[in-house]
Amino acid sequence: MKHKTIWLAAALVTFLIGLAAFRLAELSSPLPSDSALSKTLLEHQETFNQLVKMMNEDSTVLSVGKSSVCLKNDDDWLPYIYLYEDKPWPYTKSELKFSKRRWDEYKNLFRELNLKMGVERKEHIPGAIFFLASFDSSEIDQAEPVVIEKGYVYSSNSLDDLQIKDPLISFKRLNRNWYLYYEWFVSKPE
Repeated sequence: MKHKTIWLAAALVTFLIGLAAFRLAELSSPLPSDSALSKTLLEHQETFNQLVKMMNEDSTVLSVGKSSVCLKNDDDWLPYIYLYEDKPWPYTKSELKFSKRRWDEYKNLFRELNLKMGVERKEHIPGAIFFLASFDSSEIDQAEPVVIEKGYVYSSNSLDDLQIKDPLISFKRLNRNWYLYYEWFVSKPE
């Protein structure tokens, strides 16, 4: 019984130290402040709106980043097509309805807006476009890092009362269709 009590106490202390370390890392996070993000959106509203327009025109695009693109595909066997900057594309531009020139347009706007990872649609929030401004990853253990993202969301639907618990996402309204978002999740190995 004494060993069990000692083991439980040690486990509790280890958990509390881990939690304190996580909270300390969270406080010293490189994520930008809400006011800095709000200022950037206000100063570059036209450029952000251009990205929204492009994503709406490119309806098969799920995500566009600096080094990869993910497209929806109508084939049940291969539901997604991934394109990489350094690899040959598996289909022609007309089959994809997306070109390297278009990708360059996106990347130029990412640089202008200092978007770290690009833009994406999240399947569990239809109609919303996410703009990743910053992220941080900290190891819980060797196999499961905690990932924290922060950025902008454009949505024609209100996100004010939307509560998502897994992954944990919170929203803060900036104006009619624009929000800041904060997402926290544990990245599990596949």
